[in-house]
Order: sequence, then structure tokens, then C-alpha cells
Amino acid sequence: MSKELLVPEIINPLPRFKEPIDLDEAKLLINQLGTNMHEHAYLVGKILIWTRDKIGTTRFENEWILNNVWFCDRTAYRFMGFTKKCDKLGHLIDYHPRKLLPTTDTVSVPEGQYSTIIIDPPWPIKKIERYEAPYQEPDFDYKEMTIEAIKQITLPAADNCHLFLWTMQKYLPVSFEILNAWEFKYIFAMVWHKAGGFQPFNLPQYNCEFAIYGRKGSPKFLETKSFFTCLNGKRREHSRKPVEFYDLIRRVCPEPRIDIFSREKINGFDSFGDEIDKF
Repeated sequence: MSKELLVPEIINPLPRFKEPIDLDEAKLLINQLGTNMHEHAYLVGKILIWTRDKIGTTRFENEWILNNVWFCDRTAYRFMGFTKKCDKLGHLIDYHPRKLLPTTDTVSVPEGQYSTIIIDPPWPIKKIERYEAPYQEPDFDYKEMTIEAIKQITLPAADNCHLFLWTMQKYLPVSFEILNAWEFKYIFAMVWHKAGGFQPFNLPQYNCEFAIYGRKGSPKFLETKSFFTCLNGKRREHSRKPVEFYDLIRRVCPEPRIDIFSREKINGFDSFGDEIDKF
């Protein structure tokens, strides 16, 4: 289908959803709409839902999104999540901002003396109010904590303890404050380079995450051979860290180990969190 035939529908600020003829038309529609997505978030989401239902979730996430559109699967699910909150004309009718966990009263980290701690806090991800791409907001499915509440967590650390704090671009500066609040000394930062990632409006794609390493006391690594601060690992579901990272930590860091706010059970680690059976 020619590009000209599609334009009359695309320029309508609140277009009605018309099922694509095939996957090629779905690709063309989405990429055309991408230049004006502050007007067309609803329609982009509808086309994505149609595509996922047509080819299946696995192929949609692992193949179609990667090869056919400019955004990643995480952003795709944001569009889809927005669409589900709209009426048939694309008007937002069901938006309920998620509530933060206000204090650590709701988080009881297990007691213990762990030599190795990995923690991926439920960072507070708020909507950015703006005209350009106003629907480009997270739609995560877990509870969040305030920065102050994260600082107040009491870690089950041994006197000599390795700590890996997962963080992101937005919270990289405050992560060092959190280490200080937990009484850990910053030593280095690990960078996980991943295929794809969230791209804020008019900014580069954030295709990496950080594991800030701090230590308490004088812990020793089991070995440092092939132990690099840059890590390539396959990207999986949101908040799910790469298998390669856990393989590395098992090799270089001693037991007992714990993975705090984990969303899956990992061999060689105790797991703590509300969703340890998520994956």
C-alpha cells in the first residue's frame, strides 16, 4: 500500500483504529505515527496489540519489535498500556497513578550476615509532564519506594560485605548517597550494555544500566580473572537482570549471597521480594 493512501487517516488527531491489512502495513503505520506520537499514542498501542495477537508474544517481543520499529519492547508495552486506559476514540478514561511505598515499615528485609548482596530497589518512576510525547511514561507492574525509604533499608550485611546496587541513568547521582546511607564505600561501577532500551524524547537511547559496587569492611573477591566492569548480557523482561551477571557474581563473590527485590529465584542466592516467583 502506498504511503499517500495512509496519510489521511494518520493526520487525524484522534484516529479510529482500522485493522492493518498485514504486518507490513502495521510496520508502516507505526513508523509514520512515531513522528507525531503525542497525538497518536492510542493508535500506536492498538496496532501493537493487533500485531502481538497475530504473531504471538514471543515473536512479537524477540523479533518483530527489534526488526520493525524504532522503539524497544518496553516502550511498546507502554503504548499498549496507555491504549487499554482509553475509550474507543483514544480519550484517556482510566489513569490511576501508582502509589509509592512511603516508609520501610512495609519492607522487612531478612536478617542475616551476607557476604554478598545484590539489590535492585523499586525506584520511583514518575510521569514527566510535557507537551512532547506526554504518554511516554512507565507502566510498571510493581510497587515503588521513595528515595528516603530506600536509604532507610537495613541491609543484612556481614562485617565484610560486597554490595552491588542496580541503578539507572536518572538515579545514578543519588545512588552514591544511598551507598553512604547504608555505610558502604563506593569502589567502582559496572555497566551492563544491552540491546535496546528506553529512549526519552529528544535524548539518546538509554541502552545500559549500572551496578554500583560498594564494600563494607575488607571483603575479598574469590578471583579476578576475566572480571570486567563492562558486561554484555542478553536483555530480558523489565527489571530482570542478565544471567551473565549472576554467573559472574557466583564466580567472584563468596557465599552466603542474597538478591534483594528479586523477581526470580537464582541458584546460589537467597531471594527476597514480593515477586520472587515472577519469572
